[in-house]
Amino acid sequence: MATATDFDRILRLVPGYDPFATAGPGEWFDEAAAQKAIDFFAECLHHIEGTFADQPFILAEWQQAVVGNLFGWKRADGTRRFRECFVGVPRGNGKSPWAAGIALYGLFCDNEPGAQIYVAASEKDQAALVYRHARGMIDRDEDMDSRCNMRHSYKSVFLKSDPASIFKVVSSDAASKHGYAPHIVICEELHAWHGRALMEAFQSAFAKKGRRQPLLLHITTRDYARPSVCNEKWKHAQSVRDGTVPDSAFLPVIYEPGDGDDWTAESTWEKCNPGIDVTVDREALRRDCAAAQQNPLLENEFKRLHLDAETEQAVRWMPMDAWDRCSEEGELRGPCFGGLDTASVRDVAAFVLYWPETGAVRCWFWVPQSNAEVRSRRDRIPYTGWAKKGLVDLTPGDTIDYDYIRAKVNEAAQRHEVRSVGFDPYNATQLAHQLADEDGVNMVQFQQGAVSMNEPCKQLLKLAIDGELKHCGNEVLRWMASNVTVKADPKGNVHFDKGRSTEKIDGMVALAMAVGVSMTGDSGCKVNVFTIGDY
Repeated sequence: MATATDFDRILRLVPGYDPFATAGPGEWFDEAAAQKAIDFFAECLHHIEGTFADQPFILAEWQQAVVGNLFGWKRADGTRRFRECFVGVPRGNGKSPWAAGIALYGLFCDNEPGAQIYVAASEKDQAALVYRHARGMIDRDEDMDSRCNMRHSYKSVFLKSDPASIFKVVSSDAASKHGYAPHIVICEELHAWHGRALMEAFQSAFAKKGRRQPLLLHITTRDYARPSVCNEKWKHAQSVRDGTVPDSAFLPVIYEPGDGDDWTAESTWEKCNPGIDVTVDREALRRDCAAAQQNPLLENEFKRLHLDAETEQAVRWMPMDAWDRCSEEGELRGPCFGGLDTASVRDVAAFVLYWPETGAVRCWFWVPQSNAEVRSRRDRIPYTGWAKKGLVDLTPGDTIDYDYIRAKVNEAAQRHEVRSVGFDPYNATQLAHQLADEDGVNMVQFQQGAVSMNEPCKQLLKLAIDGELKHCGNEVLRWMASNVTVKADPKGNVHFDKGRSTEKIDGMVALAMAVGVSMTGDSGCKVNVFTIGDY
């Protein structure tokens, strides 16, 4: 059993946060309540798999700090102080079994009539994983097993003495259901949630004040930089931890690197992974880190999933230091090849030329005037500033007039030896036929799937890393390069992922197509539209 001195130390193990200094008027710490929650894990729960299978669930000190703070701190009326908690901890630190344990404590030990305990996850498989741990823990404890009924098809547990008390897992696709009256909600892997509807449903239910001491607990790995409910909660937790937002009812528990921490250093791994050498394999981290240093595609994945470091993309594709080393102005010598991406006719269209002989790149961008003004003001994307520099052409109205693009492609074809121009057929077939049939430009229909884009993407990355691109340091193209996220098919073919990229990447898509058509050579066909598929 922990002593008063132990609790004084353990409770302060929450990184960068002192629960004593932030306590509000009348708030106090109940050692017995904290000890009861911690003892529940050791005395009633057993691990169900892996190295610790069938062993008692002995909480690590960092877990004791969270459980002790959550269930030990009280308000003046004796109810729990903390009503929301955010736990940001990297992969491998035992989040799912721990979440199952907290859910079972809320069901069996919290003395809440008709308690509704929910574990919410993005996908049904993740939600089912938490239930599998809870089910295995109940099966291994005669007392809990005798006190409840389990309905495996519904992934739920009911108390026999109070059938209204239920533990149930739900996925974020259950967002349309607003009949919740939750006592405790545990949000698993918030970084993977597809929207905010389910979160809003739970928060709305909490606001009805139907529970004496409701608790909303988030346990997640870091999301990549994008608008998301996970990032909103993460930033709020940071603000509470740092004291910039006072909120004594919010417990922020964040394991992340500090500014200047070396992501390849084992001391940083130890700082970010409280379960290192226990549930987190140090040797596996060494192997993954070594691979990430050799392959830019793995760097962001390592930083985000194993260190909770904020990254620009889900998977880093372009190392921006390599990109910035290619900022020279290349000579426009020899034949060139183009790429045309007009899929976002209401946002950005891009036309790029690439000269293989010199590595030179030139690009043009179009944005509707009204959209540019809105996004510059609302999202702080400097379209209007780029327009003043001549980097973006603003077209009247809400959509891009293809006549502007057609004129620019024809102008480029007259000034340079443009062998062929790849285009995304999604929204540009009519324009491509006009350029091909009426203007004589060799237009190549370039499919956007993994097979077609794999080699161009890899070649473009190689050109940048080898310093063979010369893109003039174009600010718009650099911004788009920093936004690119890639995904791979089961065969390892890589292509850009517009859906998960942090912002617009149209210029990089156009550049990849330009590189792609340059790899096929000159077909000699000047007016027909044909298709690039498998190489």
